[in-house]
Formats: sequence, structure tokens, C-alpha cells
Amino acid sequence: MNKILSKNEQVKNYLLTSIKGGKFKGDGCLPSENILSKEMGLSRNTIREAISSLVSAGYLIRIQGKGTYVKNIDGNFPDQNKNAFSITVTGNDVHNQKAGDPFYADILKGFSQVFGDNHYVASFILLKRGETFNFSRYVEEHGIQDCMKNGVVFTMYSPTEEDISILNDKKIPFVSIGRYLEHPDKVSFVESDHVAGLYNSTKHLFELGHRKIAFITNPLHTPSYLDRVKGWTNAHIDMGFDPKMNPIIEIPCYTQKEIEPYIQDFLSDIKNLSAVIVQGDHATYSLMKNLQLRGVSVPKDLSVIMYGGYSWVPELLSINLTRVVLETSVLGAAAAEMLIKQNKNPFGVYRKIFIPELSEGSTCRRV
Repeated sequence: MNKILSKNEQVKNYLLTSIKGGKFKGDGCLPSENILSKEMGLSRNTIREAISSLVSAGYLIRIQGKGTYVKNIDGNFPDQNKNAFSITVTGNDVHNQKAGDPFYADILKGFSQVFGDNHYVASFILLKRGETFNFSRYVEEHGIQDCMKNGVVFTMYSPTEEDISILNDKKIPFVSIGRYLEHPDKVSFVESDHVAGLYNSTKHLFELGHRKIAFITNPLHTPSYLDRVKGWTNAHIDMGFDPKMNPIIEIPCYTQKEIEPYIQDFLSDIKNLSAVIVQGDHATYSLMKNLQLRGVSVPKDLSVIMYGGYSWVPELLSINLTRVVLETSVLGAAAAEMLIKQNKNPFGVYRKIFIPELSEGSTCRRV
């Protein structure tokens, strides 16, 4: 039976055949995405994704300001063991319950870009975990695996003292995507500045004249939750208001089905509110859909800011949401750069914090 290839696979096959057949010669520059798009009758996004895959696989090299080049000369294609990076990423099963959640795809996109640009062949293993996951216990049961040899990336998980000890003893680099509360001097991490993110969005609403504001947030990742609350509190104080005058609504879950009753309960009494900051894509989507069903006009009746989340929400709702943008792929890229440094210096500890951008849309108004 003939396999029907996806458009992405069609482009990759075409490029590989052209490289191996000599149409695109070693050390030569590929045609532009525009030219390839017209030649193949496919979108530039499809062309770009296929090229990125071949960059990650070591066939192509991107050179900023110049273009994309065939990596090897004389028909020698990448040795999968040479300059190979094998990375283990701890993943949260809860996120996989959210259909189309791009969190891990964006993290790995950032990794792939950095490894490709540094001429590494990268492979990733997603180590799924449940609520009771413990890395050191996993190692005790399964041993240190080859997929961990160049690094371990922790997401939605705070490494324990035992985890740190095991990885340091084996000289295995590791990075946390998310701030580590205990012993920050021992753990490299990348993080968004949630204090600044909530501070700037809360202050923005105060400057628009809003006074009665609610904040809907997920408390399950303690460090980022505490930072968000701190930003919220500091903005109230600096603007001359008592933080206790406005409610924080905690929604301790991730899936749409679980979030829905919390949103409906919140909307049962919003008559005194003029604005809300809501964290996450599924919570924002649920809020906006329920506001529509109740005949509440945004921003006339209620101003809304989405904190974090992904672009599928405003695209699906056909609305230009005011958003605090957290670029997950940027966190992945920064974590990859740290792992490359740590492979040269296993005991180096690095940290990088990014300030989220407040992107003004049409869902906030002056009162």
C-alpha cells in the first residue's frame, strides 16, 4: 500500500533528493522559501517547517542574513553520532489532555533552532510524568539512559536535592524551564518574569481608570503563581490601592472540562467588576465564550486581558485580545544554549529571565 505523505514530508523528500542528486550542491545556498513555495505550489510556512526539520537533522545550516546552505561537501551526509545531542524533557501528562496544546512543541522548536544553528544533530525524548513523578526514583528503577547523556530539561517540575546530586555526580547537564525556589544557586533555569508581567497588565488597567479588577490564575506551579500574585499586589500598592480590594480566583486545573465550572461560578457575580486578567488559553477561551452566551459585551461591559496562552484563542474567537505574550519557544532556545554551555562546563549554573510583552488589542477600554 502506498503511503500518502504529508506536505511537510513531501518538501523534505524533495529537498533531500535534490541534495543527494546534486541539484543543491554541498556548501551551496538553497533557493529562497518564496521560490520553493512557488515551485512546489505549497505555503511558505510548510516550506519553512520542512527546512527547519532538515536544519535540526544536520543536512542544512542557517546563516543569519545570508540564507540556508547545504551542510556537507562531497556528498557526505551527517553522521548521527557526530555532534549528536540527545536530550530528555520531562513532560506533564496533564498538558497532553489539552487538545492542540503547543507548549512542548514550542519548547522543542526553540531547542531545534539553537541546535541546528550550532551544527548539532538533536534528538528528544519526552519523559511523560504524572503527579507522583520523581526523577531520582525513575533513575533508580531504569538507570541513566542514553537519551539523558547530553542533558535533562525539567518542565512543570522542581528538581529535588537527590535529583541534583544524581545529575551532578554523573556530570549530566540539566536546566529547569521555570524558576526553582529552593537552592537557586544549584539549578540553571529560564523563566518569564511573571512579577513584571502581572505588574504591567494590572497597572495598565488602573491607568485606564479601572478600579474593580479580578485576576483568574492557576496556582499549581508554585514559583510562577507566587510571582504573579506578587506582581498583582505590587501594582495595587504602587497605584495607591489595597490589594485586598480585588479578588484573585484560583482555578487548580488545566483541561477545558475542569475549568468550565470555575468560570461559570465566577461569572455568577461580576456586576461590580469592570475588568479581568485571566491566565491561560483554555481559561480565557471559556471566559470569552461564556461572556458571549450571557450577553456581556467586551470591552463595553467588561475589559479582558489574556495572560500567557496561545494565539489560537483570539484566532478562534475572531477577536483582537489584549494579551501578555509569553514566548515559550524563546524559553526553549535559552535552555538549549544553557545545555550547550553546560556540556563544556558541567558545573556551570546559568539563569535567564524574560520580561513578557503587553500587546494591546481591542478588549480593554478606558472608563
